[in-house]
Amino acid sequence: MQVQYKTLKSFLLCVTYKPPDCNVACFKDLRDRYTQALVYGLPILVVGDLNCDLLVNSSNSRTLNNLGTSLNMKQLLTQPIRVTETSKTLIDVIFTSNTAIIVDNGIVETHFSDAQATGVVARSFKYYDPRSFLSDLKKIPWYENILSDDVNEKLLHFIEAFFRVLDNYAPFKEIKIKHWRCPFINEEIKKKMTKTDQAHKIARETGALMDW
Repeated sequence: MQVQYKTLKSFLLCVTYKPPDCNVACFKDLRDRYTQALVYGLPILVVGDLNCDLLVNSSNSRTLNNLGTSLNMKQLLTQPIRVTETSKTLIDVIFTSNTAIIVDNGIVETHFSDAQATGVVARSFKYYDPRSFLSDLKKIPWYENILSDDVNEKLLHFIEAFFRVLDNYAPFKEIKIKHWRCPFINEEIKKKMTKTDQAHKIARETGALMDW
């Protein structure tokens, strides 16, 4: 699926799932589809549940890692997605063909499931003003780069100055999902939900059987 937001450069999103009883040989289909998608010349994100625990060294995890390496994809997630009283697993993935488009990634903690949601932090262009942005860029003393003979210092100066201005017009933002109000959830239920959430958080932190 091609994702386009306003005038920003689009990217291709592939959402995939491999059942637990499906052989990893099915990754050949994913490889073929990925190769076909390369002709569009766009960044590619592959996300989903592939039921290969990347936290353990197994034939399945090695096959998946080798797939990513052969396709020049980077797997971003490193923390366990599913945590129970007896195990921690990483079976969901976020592969990208271009790490430069990824600002941040991580795990969004939930308490209604032992599997955590995944998400990313991106720049918000809601109040972006291109004219003001360009105007501020012109005010930067770019001539200072001439004073240095080190190409790395020149690059570092450019990056710091450019992103210092960009941060003012397109700051990083973590997008939160707003849920519809449930009329059947009263104050008593909310208190019990809060108590359950707190207990679940403690159990995840301690890993002790008695806390589960």
